[in-house]
Formats: sequence, C-alpha cells, structure tokens
Amino acid sequence: MVEPNKLTVTSALEKISAGRISISRWIESCIERIQERESLVRAWESLDIEYALNRAYQLDSCTNRSLPLNGLPIGIKDVIDSKEYRTTFGSPIYKAYQPEWDAAVVSALKGQGCFVLGKTVTTEFAMRSPGPTRNPLDLKRTPGGSSSGSAAAVADFMVPIALGTQTVGSVIRPGAYCGVIAFKPSLGWFQRIGVKILSESNDTIGVFARDIKDIAFVMSALGVVENYESIVSLDKSPKIAFCKTPFWEEIAPEVQNQIISFVDEKVSEGALLVDITLPREFDRLPMLQEIIAEYEIYQSLCYERINHKEKLSNVLVERLNKASKITREEYFNALKTVRGLRSYLDYVFRDVDIIFAPSAQGEAPLGYDTGSPIFSKFWQPLGVPCLAFPIGYGPNEMPIGLQAISNYGEDSLLLASLIWINGAHNNY
Repeated sequence: MVEPNKLTVTSALEKISAGRISISRWIESCIERIQERESLVRAWESLDIEYALNRAYQLDSCTNRSLPLNGLPIGIKDVIDSKEYRTTFGSPIYKAYQPEWDAAVVSALKGQGCFVLGKTVTTEFAMRSPGPTRNPLDLKRTPGGSSSGSAAAVADFMVPIALGTQTVGSVIRPGAYCGVIAFKPSLGWFQRIGVKILSESNDTIGVFARDIKDIAFVMSALGVVENYESIVSLDKSPKIAFCKTPFWEEIAPEVQNQIISFVDEKVSEGALLVDITLPREFDRLPMLQEIIAEYEIYQSLCYERINHKEKLSNVLVERLNKASKITREEYFNALKTVRGLRSYLDYVFRDVDIIFAPSAQGEAPLGYDTGSPIFSKFWQPLGVPCLAFPIGYGPNEMPIGLQAISNYGEDSLLLASLIWINGAHNNY
C-alpha cells in the first residue's frame, strides 16, 4: 500500500471520502516524512507539529465533509501571510513579524477545507540570495529559487501541495529542478493581498504539486479555472507550437535532444504541431523584464533599504544599487513595449493552444546558487500562464523540465491540454 504522504491530492481526498484513510493519518504520514528528512532538506521555515496533529484530529471528527479540499495540508511560502505562523520574508528584519490575519489566497484555501501545515523557506525577499534548502533529489544541488522550500517539500513527499511566488522564474525553475509540477497562472488571477509584493507588474502566486490533475482540482475549487471535470475531459487534440527562444544554445545538446524528442513523441501520439514565428522584438523581453522588475523592486524595498540596510545581504544591496540607476523614462518605455508585445500574442495564439519552451538550462546545477531564470524572463513580463513539468532525466539522473505556455486568461486550456498530453503516456 502506498504511504499516505505519497498519494496525490485527488487520490488522498477520494480515499478519505470513502473512509479508507483518515485525515489525521494523511497528515501524520506527511509529518513522519518531515521528521525523517527535514534536517537534510531544510524546506521549512516554521512548523508546529503539535498544532498540525491537533487540527487533523479535529478535522477527522468534523461532520461537515462537503468542502472540496477538506483536510488538505498545504505549505505556504514565507512571503505569504498566515496567522498561525510568523512571516519572515527570508530576512532577519522580520524574524519576529507575526501577521494578524491570513493573506487572501490563504483564506480562500482555508475556506475550501485546507489547513496550513507550515511555512516553507524562501530566499531573502524572494530574490537571488540562497536560503538553506537543498534539492531533495541530490542534496549537493540547488532546489532553485526563490520558492525553494515549497518545491523541495512537495518533491520530497513532505506535503502534497504548496504555494510559491514568481517575480521572474521563482516557481517555474524550482519546479523544473526538483521534478514537480509548477503552475504560474495568469497575472492577477490570484488576489495578492497579504503577500510581499516586489514587482507589481510581474509578481504572481504559483502552485506546486506532483500531478497536473492536482493543480487543476485545487485551482477549480478556488474558482481560478473552470470546472475540474471539464478540464480533465478535453476531447480534442491540442494544437502545440515549439519555441526555442533566443537562448536555446545555452542548453546542453543532450538536453536539447531530449526536449525535441518529447515534442516529437507527443505529435506522434496525436497532438497537432503548428509553426509559429515570433517577431525579433520578442528577443528584447528578458532585458525589458529586468528593467521593469528591478525598478519596481527598488521602490518596493524602500523601507528596508533606508532603515535596515545593514541587515540586507551583500547580494541584495548590490542588486538595489544597480536598480537605482534605472531611470523613470527607461521604466515607462519598457512597460509600453511589453504592452505591445502582449497584444501581439492574441495573433500568435489564434491557431495555437499551447507553446512548449524550455523551463531551465538543464538539470539543477551543483551548489546552492538559485540558477539562471533566463527562460522565464522571456514569458514572465507577458503575464501569461505557464506550467513546468518533468519529461525525463538528464545525464546526472536529475529531472529535465519543459514549460508550457498559453495566452493570457487561458489557464483552463493550458491545464486541459497538459492533462491530455500527459494522459496515458505520463513520463514522470
């Protein structure tokens, strides 16, 4: 019998509904895994095991089982407020900060039956200075960032689902490195009240799970996407395109071949391949994204850089110094150019359901640097939904990820297409 902590969300909830396992046993199994592995993986910033178990027993005795996510334990990235735990933002400035209420997204999850198992590690202010988390598949390698704890906790079977955030590539890249599903919905589809916002034009709440259907089920319960049953019952072959982006040559040849083989395989199984050509202006997206994000981050961290500069990492101070040189004119010109490129996507997606593109340069690198976000910089400023999923393993037996992108607002279509594509031919 599969241990409860290794069940998918939908499978566990079905077993609980049928009386085959209890909520408390599900959560006990997750906690046992955490106790076994946390000293190595270091995915959690805050965790109250006694509270979690007591809450689980309460849920077992609750007679109202009508909530769709009843008993689902979830990890929350430590830049998102949850009143049970401190929110430190990965910074000593906020080591004692205790929010008085939940972030909107946490309240929404609780309203559907979830409860917060704990807060997961984030890099400092969800940026590039690494935290303590290790990749659970190889402790000598990075889990990516900045949603490192959330991705690692899900990958290591400590929790079935977790929230992250993405300014550049902080959901997609950790998902790729840790071999889990990482979903970054359309910009603005999650209410961000109660979240530490760095870049108003980019920041998006994302979700990690070990199965695409789990993402669809939870997003459907929250009303972010269409009805779950309609998503999993897509009855037509999705039309796909493949975009190497200008950074294809940064990927190792063996990884390039694996990606191309995957796309070819899905076409042979019935997906329809459509040729697209993006204008050369799209090549500027990473540079434009950096101008917009850095300018906004400098403004967002105004309090911290003025009042607590001595508590900021050298990496962050250097980044803020660089950001201070971006002019208002450069910022607004970048915003204007990105708006034009966003509108062009309506033409691109006229005959395409999803675009496949690399999610990272390859396997998680050795060391604890969070890795390059270049393949997210290309899509993040467009605000479109993106989903990273594993397609196999590289030469070091670490996961290789691929990214799928749909047009803005087509989150349901993205999930439905990926469920169809991975259906009976699931590679992960």
